[in-house]
Amino acid sequence: MRPLVTVVIPTYNRGELLPQAIESVLAQTHGNVEVIVVDDGSTDATRLAVARFGDQIRYVYQAHQERAKARNFGLQLAKGEFIAFLDSDDAWYPHKLEAELAVLLRAPSVGFVHSDFEIWEGERKVWTGRGYRLREHRPVLDLIGANPIVCSGNLMRTEVIRSIGGFNEDPELSGSEDWDSWVRMSLVTRFAYLPLITAKLKRRTEITTAYTETMERSLARSCEIVETSGYLPAYTRAYLHRQRGRVALINAINYRCCGQRRNSLAWLLRSMRCSGHVLLDLRWYYTLLLDLIPHALARPLIRLRRSLDIVADSGATVKAESRVAESGFLPLRERG
Repeated sequence: MRPLVTVVIPTYNRGELLPQAIESVLAQTHGNVEVIVVDDGSTDATRLAVARFGDQIRYVYQAHQERAKARNFGLQLAKGEFIAFLDSDDAWYPHKLEAELAVLLRAPSVGFVHSDFEIWEGERKVWTGRGYRLREHRPVLDLIGANPIVCSGNLMRTEVIRSIGGFNEDPELSGSEDWDSWVRMSLVTRFAYLPLITAKLKRRTEITTAYTETMERSLARSCEIVETSGYLPAYTRAYLHRQRGRVALINAINYRCCGQRRNSLAWLLRSMRCSGHVLLDLRWYYTLLLDLIPHALARPLIRLRRSLDIVADSGATVKAESRVAESGFLPLRERG
């Protein structure tokens, strides 16, 4: 019998988007799936949106307490040996669970597998997020300086995330609680990377100042936690400056997206002072360029970059699927 996989979908006032997420789970080629929708205090028509799925899903409600609490509620209820979390505005491709589960079944010592994802604005794909294989014996070092993992693009053994206590429910961490969990899990289990696009993430059409300021606080709190919590091994201390540099770069990008060029430039300079490692990231130069050129020239440049990304992605996807199929990790079709 196929292993049971629990899928937890936390949601808050996304009644219009939630059905698409649920349908993408019910359409998975892996047939033994438990779906738990955790309504985090929605005030819209979320309850009605999920009612039409009947007993295909389990719907639970809690007072509004942010995503970490909702995910942990679902984790507490999960019956599956394996578990995945799907944000309610995202969706999966049908092969997602089967492909990632194959990795975990072939490697019992691996407790966490992550894969590639796409960013969509409405009906238009704008970018593909490529992960990479974390170093075998010290994956935490790669996670300190970057975060190639999205919450909707992975699968893990339920016992592994339970062993670390689930997601940190600190409200000041909301928005970065997933990265905090990946870091803690990397200390107790092996990670694997599947070079295959499995998830479609919805992108905000407009990044607001309020959102940017919230993320700034969240990222600052994530740095504070990893630096003061005491759970990181001593050998990671020398790498923490890379995390501070990455956080500063993300803040610069967010402020640029909401039109605050002065703040964006300030964060770019701060990122460089934190860690020269950020100068290896092409986003640093791209953000600097957009901060310096006139607004009228920025829009064509953004459109050009997105066009180049889409062209590059089409070839990379074919190569990735070929590599995965050859490895035997992707039983998408019968092979003769």
